[in-house]
Amino acid sequence: MAVVAGSVLLLALLVTVVVAFVMQGEREGSLELRPVLEASAPPCANGALAAADGRTCYQLADGMTVRQVVEAEAELPAGRQEWVVRVRLNEADAATYRGLTAEVYSHTPPRNQLAIVMGDQVLSTVMYLGPVKGDQFEIGGTVTQQKATELAHRIGGRPDS
Repeated sequence: MAVVAGSVLLLALLVTVVVAFVMQGEREGSLELRPVLEASAPPCANGALAAADGRTCYQLADGMTVRQVVEAEAELPAGRQEWVVRVRLNEADAATYRGLTAEVYSHTPPRNQLAIVMGDQVLSTVMYLGPVKGDQFEIGGTVTQQKATELAHRIGGRPDS
C-alpha cells in the first residue's frame, strides 16, 4: 500500500514539473535590457552588437537578464502605423527594470537609452526621458502584424501558432 501511494505521489510530482515546464515555455536566447554607451554605423567592432535592421552598432553596458516574461503581445497602438510588442515583466524583473531607467534617463543621447537584446542582436532601443514606474516596455520598429506576433511569441517562449 505504501509503495502504491509513493508511486502515485511521485507520478503527480513528475506531471506537475512537466506541466510547469511546458507552461513556462522556453525563449530562444536570453532577453536582456542593457544601457547604451555608444551608437555607430556598421561594421560593428570591439564587441558592439548590431541592430536587427543592420543599420546601427551599439556598445552596451551590463544591464539585466529578464528572468520571466509575464506577457508579450503584438499590438497596433491607436493612431500609429507601426506594430509594437508590449512586454510585461514579473515584479522582481520590473523592479530591476525601473532601477535601470532611473539610472539612464538623466544622460544625453544615446546614453539615455536601453537596448532590448535577444541573443546577440539588438531588437530595439528605448529612449527614457524619466524613470519608469510600471512593469512593461514596448519594442517598436515592427511594420507588420505577422513580424510583431512572431517576435512576441519568441520573447514569451511560445511556439508560433
